[in-house]
Order: sequence, then structure tokens, then C-alpha cells
Amino acid sequence: MKFGVAFVGAGAVVEERHLPAVVALGAEVRAVYDPNPAAAARVGPVAGSLEEAVRAEGVDVVTVASPNVFHRAGVEAAAAAGKHILCEKPIATNLRDARAMLEAAERAGVALQVGFHHRFSSEFKLAKRIVESGAIGRVRAFQAMISEPLSLVPGGRDNYRFDAEASGGLSLIDFGSHRIDQLRALVGEVASVEARLGCVGTHGLDDNITLLVETRDGALGTLNFHRFSRGAVSPTYLIGDKGTLCFSAYVVNPFHAAPVAVYSEEPLPADVRVYGRGPDWWNPPGPGWSALWPPVENTFVGQYRAFFSAIAEGRKPEVGGEEGYRGLEVIIAASKAFGGGRGVELPLDPEEDVIIPRF
Repeated sequence: MKFGVAFVGAGAVVEERHLPAVVALGAEVRAVYDPNPAAAARVGPVAGSLEEAVRAEGVDVVTVASPNVFHRAGVEAAAAAGKHILCEKPIATNLRDARAMLEAAERAGVALQVGFHHRFSSEFKLAKRIVESGAIGRVRAFQAMISEPLSLVPGGRDNYRFDAEASGGLSLIDFGSHRIDQLRALVGEVASVEARLGCVGTHGLDDNITLLVETRDGALGTLNFHRFSRGAVSPTYLIGDKGTLCFSAYVVNPFHAAPVAVYSEEPLPADVRVYGRGPDWWNPPGPGWSALWPPVENTFVGQYRAFFSAIAEGRKPEVGGEEGYRGLEVIIAASKAFGGGRGVELPLDPEEDVIIPRF
């Protein structure tokens, strides 16, 4: 199928990431709505309103990439128009809105995917295959981090992320949501969260975060999110009772010998070994430490390819709306844990809002 796409929001992530991805897959941009018409014009045909954009001729898919607090309005308008929806992460800033968005898509019979594009990195997909193969056994402990410079936020202090009411916070709800989503996909649902949040910068919002997490399966670990670092790193470590797995979701840096490394005393699956680069090319990796080099893939292209395929085949998206809801639940639990100075157990009351930390 050749898809027609409408964009709700025309910020940097749309212009620099979403737009090139849909074009690369042969889709056509049919309409763009943004309160800034000049920004919309850089992406495609300008629509005068949200309603006009989602109902434009030839639109099959609506990408909602507005500030977080407006996601519900975009999703509900697209669903009412009978369009499939890709909503940027986080799905919302409260569980009430998130649940309403899921219900709107369900009533309309349209697909809803959440923009966790890190799920589509080749490193993550290979890591997930290794976990599912049983090569490292049952995961008992984990560590994961995203650390990057504040300068990577496009537009500086004019970016909506610095408006806490529009974004829900600077770091935890923003790029922290990616690592929470990956953790859930690799290790399972979260049972409880403890949190410490701090602010290193002068903006008064969260940029230095540590979460202590326990999963329903009893694994314990920490998640760290920093937005004041001078260099970008994104390592994840999973320690199982049969082996250890390390990968970097989208950044390879001097601390990583390879994008994916696994220690296992069991033979790795053939579709994993093919990415090995041992000291002798004729010797397959393992047992012991194996360095793996999957091909580099554009994660935005990957998420749209998966979404378009799900629509064409009439199946639910791999990263559907429920995934966004469960990830947001962990974020809200962490904000409550920090605000209350105690651990918070999940699931939460569906009326919960994120508690925006101020410093």
C-alpha cells in the first residue's frame, strides 16, 4: 500500500526524523497542521486546523507529534475521522487521557502505535532475540541509562519541553520513557518504583534521575536519565542467571567495544551468531564473551515500516497504545515516589496525573 500521511505538529522531530522516514518508504504527505504555519509549510501542505488536517483527502495515517499535553486531542480527532494513528511518546501526561485515547482508537477500529522508535534499533532487536533465546537465562538484575547534553534539545529554551505544563517534565517523561519501554519489553512489567530526581541546570526541571525498579518477575535494577552530560551514552546491562548482555540502543562510544556484547556458556542461536566478529572470522562467537555488530538501521524508518505493515496486514501494531499506557504508568509511579519520598507499587489508579517536579 502507498500511504497518505497527515502530521499534527511540525517541530524538529517531524521535520528532521518523521518526514524523511515516511518519504523513504514512499508515503505522501497530504496535510500538516501546526499553530506555526511557517513550520508546517516546511513539512508539507498546510492545513488550517486540526480537523482539516485529519480529514484531508488521501490521508490514511495521522502522526500526532504535538506537545505532550495535546496528544489526546490529536488522537481523538484522527480516530473520529477513521484514520490510523502514530502518536509520539509519551502517549499523554496522565492515565485518564491515555485510557481515553486507547478507547477512541478501539471504538473507531483504527490502529494506534506509540512512537517508541528505540524498539526498532537493530541493537535492541538483537538483544531481545538473545533474551528470548534463553542464552542468558532468567534476568535477575539490570542497569540502563540515557545521558546526553541539554544542547541536543532542539530550539533551546523555546522548546516546549521547558514548559512543564505542556510536556509533563524535562527528562523522566521525555527520553526516560524510551528506556522504561525497552525495560518492559525485555524484562517484563514493573511491580514497584523508588525515585530520586534532581536538577543540575538552571531551568528548574528534572535533569538528573535515578530509579530503583523491581519487576513482577523479581528482577531488580536501576534506571538513570541525565540531561546535563557533555557526551551522549545509552548503555543497558542485563544480568541473567546464565549470562550477561550489554547493548547500546543508539550510541556507540568509547565505553562500548561493540553495539551488542553477550556472555553465555550456551551456544547462541544461528541468527544471532551471524553478527559476530571474533578474532578469527571462521570461528563463530561463543561460548564466553561474543561481540556482535548488527547492521545500522534508521529507527524512524523502522517504526513506520512496522506500522504500515501492521495496517496493511490488518493486525495490531507491535508497539500499540497499551504499551504507551503501561510505560506512562511507570513514569507517574516514579513521580509519585519522588514526591512522596517512598516506593510506589503498580498498577496505579487510572485517574493519576504525573507529578511535575520543580527545583
